[in-house]
Amino acid sequence: MATPPKHDAAKISVQHKIQHCSGLLHTADLTDWENEFIGSLSTRLAQYGNAFYISEKQDYYLNKIWSKHFANAAVLPAVPPQPKAAPRTTTKQELDDDIPF
Repeated sequence: MATPPKHDAAKISVQHKIQHCSGLLHTADLTDWENEFIGSLSTRLAQYGNAFYISEKQDYYLNKIWSKHFANAAVLPAVPPQPKAAPRTTTKQELDDDIPF
């Protein structure tokens, strides 16, 4: 069986990555979790076309799966993105402490 051509991950859109990975559905190349994940993205792509949003974390895992099978070099951060912390608010006490008397 011929090896599929490798692509540059930075030049491929999310929709194309989903389409590429959809060809691997229900094969030994994907784990059960990856099958479910790519299957859900494929369903959303079919239902909404290119007018749907994926989160930063979903994008990370899509890139990870896609790069494993199609990319020349993985273009991924070393760790998945972490949830952003809520902005810190200043308390009334801190505001009062800043007032010079």
